[in-house]
Amino acid sequence: MKILAIETSCDILSISLLEDDNLILELKENSPKSHSETLMPLIDNLLKKTHTTLDEISLFACDNGPGSFTGIRIGLSTIKALCDVSRKAMCFSIFFRSTCLYISIRRCFYLLYD
Repeated sequence: MKILAIETSCDILSISLLEDDNLILELKENSPKSHSETLMPLIDNLLKKTHTTLDEISLFACDNGPGSFTGIRIGLSTIKALCDVSRKAMCFSIFFRSTCLYISIRRCFYLLYD
């Protein structure tokens, strides 16, 4: 299972691609107040670097704070749009911190961040 996770609530924009318990790639960009301009190109860059298509993503995840309200809205709306287009599941997490790891327990997904 592949997970695309994004963090947009602070100045450093972070996105990660995971497969099962392994981090495939994480990209970060220090772009305060410009996440709306840099998020989609960064996602595109990550997908190209990993030779991954949106169809291969099983779950889209993003943080839901605490942090910048505008940043959280940018992340949530981006993940929602990707989920709507690909008809895939989405997950939100509190206390998102860059590198991600997921654990699947009884068909529930828990995202853990360090």
